[in-house]
Amino acid sequence: MQYVWSLIFAAMFCFSSLGAAAASTVEFQEKTITGSTPITAQLSTETFSTRALENALHKLVIDSTHKIRSFSLVEDGQLLIDQIQSQTNIRIFEYQILNQRKNGDQYEIDVKFLYAYMEQDVAPNSCRKVPTQDIPTSISLNSQKNNLIPWASLRPATIQENFLKLNFSPSIKVMSAEKNNQNSDQLYRLKRSNISDDVYDMRIDVNYEPLVNRSILGKTSALKVSVNVKTNRYGSPILNNTYASEFIVDYKTINNISVAKSRRNWKQTEIEIYSFLTKSLESHLGHLECINISPKINIVNKEISLNFGSAEGIGPNDLIVAKDKTGKDVFLKIKTLGQHSAALSLISNLKDYASLRASSVHILSGI
Repeated sequence: MQYVWSLIFAAMFCFSSLGAAAASTVEFQEKTITGSTPITAQLSTETFSTRALENALHKLVIDSTHKIRSFSLVEDGQLLIDQIQSQTNIRIFEYQILNQRKNGDQYEIDVKFLYAYMEQDVAPNSCRKVPTQDIPTSISLNSQKNNLIPWASLRPATIQENFLKLNFSPSIKVMSAEKNNQNSDQLYRLKRSNISDDVYDMRIDVNYEPLVNRSILGKTSALKVSVNVKTNRYGSPILNNTYASEFIVDYKTINNISVAKSRRNWKQTEIEIYSFLTKSLESHLGHLECINISPKINIVNKEISLNFGSAEGIGPNDLIVAKDKTGKDVFLKIKTLGQHSAALSLISNLKDYASLRASSVHILSGI
């Protein structure tokens, strides 16, 4: 069926969705505030610490020119933080008590806050753009030879030429065509598929097969064409799409009279096939503009790194949110940003580095 091409299979390996999550961009701020409370009775140190924390939170709100109706004393200040976030546009992501002491008749604590101003909840930025500029690409062309339509064949050089005309990033880097004989099939490789040091690579496999259907009305000859496009990161697939369609190349009635399609207009049909292949690649690349790739963190001797970098859209002011084994959020910031990785430093207190869950990571985009 000419002019019609359908998506047979679209699957991501290891990832569950291609949908883009809307990400708020916020300006994260850190501030250290000293909170204090009078020592007026024989109360526990924990009580004075809680009251001093309440005072520090009051100061944070007042310094930010916001007002809140009331505060409640509560252990760890959690309910107090919930009140601030529900009644102001301050979102407190993390706080650390750096020091606490008695100073005359005052009990003081130094608290470092990580916070931001926002009008709505921050959504994790799970949508990543795969850096496909000049991505190393191999293209193979395979034909099952059954001599049913010997004159209907595709040309690898023309496929390459059409791919390179795509007027958007990436520009595909290819090597000279190399022809191999393998199981009697035509196999052309525009780049050797040996393992390389490239972070990303793409493999395009084009397959076509002649088909002949006979009926009481005549004979229909067609080409069944499919293209599989797979993008890898460090050799592991992150997106794999297969597209397929059938193209009539000849139709003859029972009296051997050609109708509508024949060898005479094979050139036009060939152009339609190349257009189908190019649109298939374009569709795959469109998915790579926004793909739900899950970042991971690595820990070696208390050095923490992220396996994403500037090429994947990570910014120097982004906030990295991981989880420990109990499900608690652990906040980290960018210490050194590389092209495909980033060194991180802790904002949260973390005693047990082994408690971090490497794959439970999302990104909050900072200004």
